[in-house]
Amino acid sequence: MGEYESTKQFIRYLNIAKGLSGEFRSQLYVTMDAKYIKSIKMNDLKHQATSISKQCAGLIKYLKGYDQDNNVVKEFDDENFIEIITEFYKD
Repeated sequence: MGEYESTKQFIRYLNIAKGLSGEFRSQLYVTMDAKYIKSIKMNDLKHQATSISKQCAGLIKYLKGYDQDNNVVKEFDDENFIEIITEFYKD
């Protein structure tokens, strides 16, 4: 199954990544206040971090089997984990 043993474990890692994205955004303000970066660069990085956080949240919701209105639409198990991830990322 690759690097992750279960969907539940992968969701845990996604939650960690989402939290770290928020921490990164906080540190951007400190960095800008210390004049290490300009506000234009800070805003660009903040936008990217926010996008990553939203993607993590969407993937977590998808893996848990909920739609945008929090209705259960699918129930997943670890056996079809790779199939789920592939489906999420296809265009």
